[in-house]
Amino acid sequence: MRVLNVMLSRGLGGVQKAFAGYTTLLGHLGHEVVSCVAPGALVRSYLPAYSTITRLPNAFERDPVAILRAAYILRKRKPDLIVVHGKRALMLMSFARRLAGLNIPLVNVLHRHRLKHIARADLNICISEPLRNEAAAAGVDPAKLAYVPNFLTGELTASTNAVRRDPPVVGFLGRMVPEKGLDLLIDALRILKESGVRVTARIGGDGPERQALMGMASARALGPDLQWLGWVDSVSDFHNSIDVLCVPSRWESFGLVILEAYKAGVAVVSTRTTGPVSIIKDKINGLLCDIDAKDLAAKLKVVIENPEFAQRMANQAAYDVMAYDIAAVAPAVEALLQNVVMRVSAARAPDLSSAASGVANQ
Repeated sequence: MRVLNVMLSRGLGGVQKAFAGYTTLLGHLGHEVVSCVAPGALVRSYLPAYSTITRLPNAFERDPVAILRAAYILRKRKPDLIVVHGKRALMLMSFARRLAGLNIPLVNVLHRHRLKHIARADLNICISEPLRNEAAAAGVDPAKLAYVPNFLTGELTASTNAVRRDPPVVGFLGRMVPEKGLDLLIDALRILKESGVRVTARIGGDGPERQALMGMASARALGPDLQWLGWVDSVSDFHNSIDVLCVPSRWESFGLVILEAYKAGVAVVSTRTTGPVSIIKDKINGLLCDIDAKDLAAKLKVVIENPEFAQRMANQAAYDVMAYDIAAVAPAVEALLQNVVMRVSAARAPDLSSAASGVANQ
């Protein structure tokens, strides 16, 4: 099939990585993939070198000029299937296929708890089971919902990485926005320091809260103990430089960063949020904590002071992560895509036969 894979945000983060992963997965399945992105989208750096890319300038999710442009892309590219990531891509492509007069199957990969308008898609691939259950409870037709987790595309090499540095290094990797909870980690590091636990941190990522968070760390006398890396190009190098990954999110729909740490052999401590609790088996392949700096500090202390326990969890995680390998996930995605194409085609068939019958009776 020819598949148009669409993601229209310009920044970088977990959703953008997942979009790039779908480009790789669809190619792995043998489909012809056209990636549709906004001009200047940073995600282009994550796309495979062989990618075919088309640009769609857009200002907002009902942008009439963007809808016209999208309809032109559909007529020109003639995809058999549209896969979208994010509400803006969903809205623009749902309007565009109607404007173009093309009943092309539309699949929405649902990365976040944004359920409004998802019934426009012929299928919603939810990246966690709680997300699928939430969509069903909100009244979305269960036939339009499926669960397929995010996955790794093989860019990381498995390794072991025991807690061994002195002092140990805690890592954070993500956008600097309130939902990612970096302020909770900063307070947890302060608690550890005040209780006599020697620890440093490497902070990867960027975002609107960066300056405020740096000020917060300085006010808590953590300045020399935190290294602010900015955007991290090599995730594998980052993991090789830390002893434990912390995911202190207040909200996380999946947690691709957890899988990346698993593959790299790094122990993980995470808050109990939707995505992480569907990946982490507490005390088996990672540690879960409350969304609270004090409990986060306590769990980090356990991992830091018990390196053998941390290594056992990391070893189990390196085994468990194989369920999220592209080769393991691809067959499920292929079955869903083939099914939705057949379902939409079957829904069109009565109209075509009815029209043919009308012509014959004239």
